[in-house]
Amino acid sequence: MAKSVVRVHFMDSNSKAFAIESGASADAMLKLVIERLELKESATFALFEKKDDWERCLEPDEKPAELMKAWTGDPKDESSPRFLFKKKTFIRDDDRELSDLVARHLVYIQALASVVNADYPTSPEQAVRLAGLQVQVVYGDHNAATHVPGFLTYAPIPTYAHFHVLFSRFCPPGQFPRQGLIFIDSRCQALLAFFLC
Repeated sequence: MAKSVVRVHFMDSNSKAFAIESGASADAMLKLVIERLELKESATFALFEKKDDWERCLEPDEKPAELMKAWTGDPKDESSPRFLFKKKTFIRDDDRELSDLVARHLVYIQALASVVNADYPTSPEQAVRLAGLQVQVVYGDHNAATHVPGFLTYAPIPTYAHFHVLFSRFCPPGQFPRQGLIFIDSRCQALLAFFLC
């Protein structure tokens, strides 16, 4: 049977290519993704088909290679159809999942994408706090020698918070709300606080 190359995207804009049998099911492809990622706590993750502004979870017996035949557009274009691997079900206080480093990373990048894309409703205060936590994850703990006024001038602000929420109350158009960014003791605490906000 012929093989097809299927690209699976993640919530941080990264992707991985998989060679699957043309008749392989979505369930078989899901197992390949889980195996390649070395994801131990995988029960709440799924494959989704994303087209335009909607997405849906693939049924286990669907054929990803067949679905791709109906897609149009340039695969390199962000708005073209794609397969996403992400968390489908959120279970409160799932300590086992958060102890799996791969699962924790996937949940984190999905939460970050949901905040930045304004899929999760946040107040301006929450948006600034979450942006501060993400800045700390990216740039590290506060260092008075490095983290001086203006060090974020060329920072990719859209990767920290949604513009409309972040800038709605705190600052004039085009200025970053430096007074709202916080630094706490460690990157690990910042990552955990991001989940708890």
